[in-house]
Amino acid sequence: MATEPFDLESGLALFKMSYQGERNFIVKLLDEDGGSLGETIIANEIGSFEGSNATQIKAAGQHLLDVQASGPWTITVEQPRPSSAPQTTSFSGNGKTTTDFFHLSGGLKRFNLTHQGSRNFIVELLDSNGARVDGLTNVVGAFDGSKAVRVPEDSIYLLQVNADGPWTIQVE
Repeated sequence: MATEPFDLESGLALFKMSYQGERNFIVKLLDEDGGSLGETIIANEIGSFEGSNATQIKAAGQHLLDVQASGPWTITVEQPRPSSAPQTTSFSGNGKTTTDFFHLSGGLKRFNLTHQGSRNFIVELLDSNGARVDGLTNVVGAFDGSKAVRVPEDSIYLLQVNADGPWTIQVE
């Protein structure tokens, strides 16, 4: 099923999704001409799913979602433009999600990460426009490790987490 076209501004877009089905749930973001954009795959899950995905929209205009699903689903698209955020340093969850916005000062930061799942554990630090700052990890299975990242400036950030089990992230 393809959605009706909708407008998106350039910058960050958050896709909050819910799906009840046994088979694949695949969501692709397309431009008004049917071409794929940047991170075209918004979701690629098997079985029931509840989560979110952040992506950067390069050019404003009409877009649509091409959805493959075997059961009912909902997708909410938001384009937040935060002017402030708390200085959160501890995050946890279970599954694929986008964290709340948080403020980080520029400079070297250490990200401590754990994952108790058996499949992919991918974490990316994004700026408030949805641009990738750094990849924090991309491993399969359980993980307990850290990565040092140079945060480019005092600003607002968020984390995109792809996991299949419980995870934690601490920022020092």
